[in-house]
Amino acid sequence: MNSYSIGETIEAKVESTFYPDAVERLEATKPADAPSRAICLFASESLDFCYLFALKQQWSRESIKLYEVEMPSHHHAPMAIVHAIQKKLESGKPSAKAESEYWHPTQSWKFVETFGPTMTIVRKMQAPSINELILSTMYYGEADRASAL
Repeated sequence: MNSYSIGETIEAKVESTFYPDAVERLEATKPADAPSRAICLFASESLDFCYLFALKQQWSRESIKLYEVEMPSHHHAPMAIVHAIQKKLESGKPSAKAESEYWHPTQSWKFVETFGPTMTIVRKMQAPSINELILSTMYYGEADRASAL
């Protein structure tokens, strides 16, 4: 895990390797004013969800570093939809409805990814105390809803 200093600005330089087909489709359908989803940095408005995400990546609790950041150019989108689009593309199913919901959400989504080309570190955050089971169950509910799009 990287460590950052307060006031440091980080720039996205590497293309995402997660969900390559979904990211390619999202890049092809993104609004003109939206940042790239292929080369970007990610954040979330929910510290609890950030921590859960890090744990689900199998990162050790001791290595997880959480920061409050500012992202001058960013987009908010439902995180679970990316996985749903990837699965639809892999199985030859249409994904246009999911792509539209990703870029222009009409439903209420709790687990939202915020992404953009740069972020500036505001302050270091303490790891929250979370109930992994409850948060995971809530996320999987959104994932099921995303799959139905």
